[in-house]
Amino acid sequence: MNTIEPPVLVSRIMTFVFVAAVITVVVLAATLVNLLPLQRTQVFFLTTQPRANTEIILQNYAINANNMEILRESFIREYIKTRNEVIPTIRVMQNRWGTGDGGRVHIWSTPDVFSGFINTGMWQAISSADTDLDWRCRVEFTRPIVPYGAPPANQNAVHLYLVSFRYFCFNDFEETPGRDYQVVIGIEFQPHIQWSRRLENPLGLVVSEYRIVYGGNDPLDQFGI
Repeated sequence: MNTIEPPVLVSRIMTFVFVAAVITVVVLAATLVNLLPLQRTQVFFLTTQPRANTEIILQNYAINANNMEILRESFIREYIKTRNEVIPTIRVMQNRWGTGDGGRVHIWSTPDVFSGFINTGMWQAISSADTDLDWRCRVEFTRPIVPYGAPPANQNAVHLYLVSFRYFCFNDFEETPGRDYQVVIGIEFQPHIQWSRRLENPLGLVVSEYRIVYGGNDPLDQFGI
């Protein structure tokens, strides 16, 4: 009976393992070579031809008290940030705070509310500036927005809310101490809006009252670096 000596057996096994490892490495190398083109960015322009019988499903947004409350609170948050936050780009600030149809605060405010806004020191400084700023100011809401006062008689009446936020300004080197504010803000619905303002104010909501009840004077009169 023929037998294989242990050293010869080990040698054959090692040879088999080595050959298998070499084959595995070759296969992996070939796979990586095939994948290399996928690492390059390639731009493709795709065009589609819509079919004439393509249907679009339109669903009505149910206007009820709960949905309108969500929309009002979202509008209030956006208004507070747009009115009070400052970014370094002066052109953007002048457009955002402008008196024309491009000014969001102007579009979202009644004339009386906007008149109080443009009398603040920050607004006057921004409107007359000709170079970018090296600082910014930020709003951080500290509590949920809650209704204020007696419930309105109907959905079209003025809705009052109490808004709590912290306001501070900063640059690359320092930060002003934050100050807490509470503002009573009144929201009303305008059934008619100008065509040029339809995109900036599609819901027809405007701020008819803006009154600081805690924190002192308007933050736009107190802050800046």
